[in-house]
Amino acid sequence: MKVVDVANTTANIRWESSATSWRVLVATEALTLDELNNPQVGDKVVVLDTVNVNPYEITDLLGNTPFVVYVQTLCSSTDKSAWSNPLKIRTTCELLDTYEMGVENFDNYGTGNGKFPPCYIVGNRTAGAGAAYIPSCNTTYKHSGGASLKFQTTTAYNGAYAIAPR
Repeated sequence: MKVVDVANTTANIRWESSATSWRVLVATEALTLDELNNPQVGDKVVVLDTVNVNPYEITDLLGNTPFVVYVQTLCSSTDKSAWSNPLKIRTTCELLDTYEMGVENFDNYGTGNGKFPPCYIVGNRTAGAGAAYIPSCNTTYKHSGGASLKFQTTTAYNGAYAIAPR
């Protein structure tokens, strides 16, 4: 099984099979054999579809969320294969519109080391010993709202950056 494409609320998957009917199961975490043998949509299982197309588009997923996908071949009305090995995917972040980019106040992520918006890309240009940065939200240098995004480093300049999901 392979991922063809993953977006904010959808994922396209494909698999090798000469059959014409399958069950696709999407869960929020890996399932036990008992959970796979008796799948029920609920806390862990978010999608359980019988399909006759390959590749298949899984829809209505939450953005920026990990999922585990399984496929089972339906050989006949009474015969089915074992479930496939799990395929781990993660949906992408929702893109921010121009207005949202201008008003992010970083109030909702907590404060301290490693606390920053989960969909932001953070990094630093200078790698190596002594160049590490620690992105975090704090309340000291806020411009508006209650917090700001801060980069703390052990060197005077390390080229740290944060890129909004746009």
